[in-house]
Amino acid sequence: MKTKPILIASIALNIAALVFATAYVQHRGGLAWLASRLSVSGQTSEIPKIPLPAVDNRILMIGDSHLAIHPWEEYSRLSFSNRAVSGSRIRDIRLDAIGGNPALVVVSTSTNDLQDGITSSGLAEIKISLEELFSKIASRWPRSAIIYVSPPHPNVAIYEKYIRARYPGINRPMPEHIDSIRNFVASLGIVTLQAKSANIDGLHIDPESAIGIAKELEKYLQTGRSIEPADTHR
Repeated sequence: MKTKPILIASIALNIAALVFATAYVQHRGGLAWLASRLSVSGQTSEIPKIPLPAVDNRILMIGDSHLAIHPWEEYSRLSFSNRAVSGSRIRDIRLDAIGGNPALVVVSTSTNDLQDGITSSGLAEIKISLEELFSKIASRWPRSAIIYVSPPHPNVAIYEKYIRARYPGINRPMPEHIDSIRNFVASLGIVTLQAKSANIDGLHIDPESAIGIAKELEKYLQTGRSIEPADTHR
């Protein structure tokens, strides 16, 4: 059979090419020369990053998995750019990577900060971090309205069954902490929407509640205010 000679010839050619390439690099100056060829303006070259589409005139969603897990455009006629990231904390939210000018910025964050464990001083730190985040958002997009989606109170039975079973050391967010953060955000003049239920795993906004939030966003953009004040805090 000819397979074995062909394989041997292929290996020999690959070895020859490698020897030639090594010799060429050494002739040109070795690794220092190779590094200089891979650099631009003194910086080592990186794989080019594909820019994300701009968010012009869209609803920008930023924060954690409460927003990240939902297909918002299936819930509403509006156009969304969902840049929320599951597992993120307030400090993880980056605005500099987002281009364009959104019509509305929707934020939901602090749940993972609370699950890290919280004290009275820690709660105060979360509020400070949120105030700084909203200040950055207002500075970056001064013409964009901001809405904060407050997470639902955990469904304790479901949370303990699904979340606690996977993460025994995690801290379940307390309703009083969630409410305290929501009221603080409202005191900053930020419109807040309260997610009603967490029937997926006891923690996350469930589809029924997310659809309700999407409808509220439609109303807000149409009227400039929510028409269901019982579920909205200003």
